Amino acid sequence: MPSGLYKQPSSVIAQELDQDLVLFQVDSEVYYSLDSVGRKFWSAALTHSAIDDAVDALLSEYDADKDTIRADFLEFTSKLTESGLLEIAK
Repeated sequence: MPSGLYKQPSSVIAQELDQDLVLFQVDSEVYYSLDSVGRKFWSAALTHSAIDDAVDALLSEYDADKDTIRADFLEFTSKLTESGLLEIAK
């Protein structure tokens, strides 16, 4: 698997549930649920090594312009990073 922009912290457990993704932050003992859109954004963050690559992959999935998807992706990854659900890959 290619190295992504972000990585899943060791303190986060991710489990697919139908089209959704459930995340459990072990340190805070809090569950988070991502819908199918959030699940695709999560996957793009973990598998693409550049923001533009992640945005381009998401463009093929959704009927939205590039600027909107880019803004949504950056907001998504920022919120998950702040919550300790994503880490910036080194």
